[in-house]
Amino acid sequence: MIGKVFKYEFISTARVFVPVYAVILAIAFIAGILYFTQDFFEDFDGDKIMLVYFVLYPVMMIFICASVIITLLGLGRRFRTSMLGNEAYLNLTLPVSLWAHLLARILSAFTWLLIYALVVGSSLFLLYRNIIDKILDDEGFAHIAQKFLEYTGHSLGNACVLFAVVGIFSIFFIATFIYMVYSVGHLAKKHRTLIQFIVAVVGLSTMNSVQGQFLTTFFMDFSQIGVAGPNVAWNIITTVCYSSIGFDILFSAFCAGITYLILRFKLNLE
Repeated sequence: MIGKVFKYEFISTARVFVPVYAVILAIAFIAGILYFTQDFFEDFDGDKIMLVYFVLYPVMMIFICASVIITLLGLGRRFRTSMLGNEAYLNLTLPVSLWAHLLARILSAFTWLLIYALVVGSSLFLLYRNIIDKILDDEGFAHIAQKFLEYTGHSLGNACVLFAVVGIFSIFFIATFIYMVYSVGHLAKKHRTLIQFIVAVVGLSTMNSVQGQFLTTFFMDFSQIGVAGPNVAWNIITTVCYSSIGFDILFSAFCAGITYLILRFKLNLE
């Protein structure tokens, strides 16, 4: 049943997200083509083509900024409609456990956030691929990569994979955090948007403080040891990344637990 709930939620949000993401990719694709074909069209007013490129660039950035708001609010409002509004009465009568309801919706939100990250990353790559190619071909980048390998004992590719894994766990945390914010905010009878904003700010500030305190303690202990070397440098990187993953898992469980308790005691029903 989790699969069916996930499919239903995913399709429901797709009606809003797919057109927005498609526009972002289309603009980036067109802008990328125009930039790479500027020499070919020099005899056909190439300057005008570059003018179109520089017009599309800010337009795409505006769409990316707007899509962040659309994605976060869209996921929150969909959860509010399905589990915090009148539709919740119908959904909770289905032969699906409460955990299955919540997990399916978290996975749906996580999937859409992951898709959004891939869309933005792909769009920026299409827009800046000429610059990226030049950077990768530059001898300075090869020198930096070599120095990183000598200093850490690992390649930049390994570091990028590690950072990508950290990003995935962070995206999962964002999915659970959105639902927690909307669930807690829904407990208020008035000024729910303001309460949600306060919960989001206080929640993120508290979580960042806890994680920051841990990292501060770690670096203070490490500085007292005074050891240097490739293994030490890589250990610092992995410690920061693994601690981030650990805190994301812990905070995700906390947010999911708060949301579950609100649903479990039917505090979401009006």
